[in-house]
Amino acid sequence: MKALGVIFSARKRGNCYDCVNYCLQQLAKKGFDTQPINFSDYNVAPCSNCDYECFSQRIRGTQEKCPKNDDMAKIYREFEKAGVVVFGIPTYVGHVPALYRAWEERSLGVYGFGKFSQVLQNKVYGFIVVGSYFALNEALFRFYGLPNVTWTLLRSREYGLDPLKTGLIEVSDVRARLNILVENLAKMAEEKAQ
Repeated sequence: MKALGVIFSARKRGNCYDCVNYCLQQLAKKGFDTQPINFSDYNVAPCSNCDYECFSQRIRGTQEKCPKNDDMAKIYREFEKAGVVVFGIPTYVGHVPALYRAWEERSLGVYGFGKFSQVLQNKVYGFIVVGSYFALNEALFRFYGLPNVTWTLLRSREYGLDPLKTGLIEVSDVRARLNILVENLAKMAEEKAQ
């Protein structure tokens, strides 16, 4: 089964990157085929400057394409192939980052109205949110009610670390919490496969 790690940090290599990659390494040891997607490596734009092409069927009775020409469709194709998805989400000014919001927003442009909910079904999800409870709530919002979701909230200050610096993965308690996340993901994936 494929396990995809999706990192929504604007930093190429920060705490989210380290934590998601740690989880992918642990999942690989359990036989999962793993792949990271680091949003900072892709050209991704939010919804803007459009005429609701994603709702064109409903509004105008025509089938129109999202005018954004970036890497989002490529990211969604990899997302579709995964049975397990590990999200690494930082907190920016108390909220999920714009990259995460763009991923959610643009689902309509890629899939059309209503289909993204179907795409979300039948996967196992792990959320690693670095920062705040509010961002955790925002990240999980679309996933409420889905049966196979696990999460952990990591707060640098709990460990005496500067939240703007890396180093969370060096803390043994953080690795222990990520190991629990990985065990939960593997167990849920195994149960889904039966």
